[in-house]
Amino acid sequence: MIPTFNGRKLFTILLGCLFVNYVSAQEHSDFFNRADHFFHQYVVNGEVNYSELKTNRTELEDLIQYLHKDGTLKVGSEVDKALLINAYNLFVIKGVIENYPIHSPLKVSGFFDSRNYQLAG
Repeated sequence: MIPTFNGRKLFTILLGCLFVNYVSAQEHSDFFNRADHFFHQYVVNGEVNYSELKTNRTELEDLIQYLHKDGTLKVGSEVDKALLINAYNLFVIKGVIENYPIHSPLKVSGFFDSRNYQLAG
């Protein structure tokens, strides 16, 4: 079962991630291709299949590992904006999975204001 978040679609921004493979950037193309595959596999009609992701985190963890690398971002480019959108979505999905099953990330104390994730070293 895919949980929904009463009236507030936290992941509508995911739609933008489905188009990142149109951004041509040699250094990030593998990441964008893998992220595109991930979102197509686990997001349907704007809803994330958390139960499936809970049992198979490998692809998510691999994408997040890429985001940890030093020098991943050169702030200001359109490519980096796409990368940041992907990073945000992947980190939120990871946080939901770590607390799954939950009705809403807003019900988890500190979910959006005290959790920290490492990005680009």
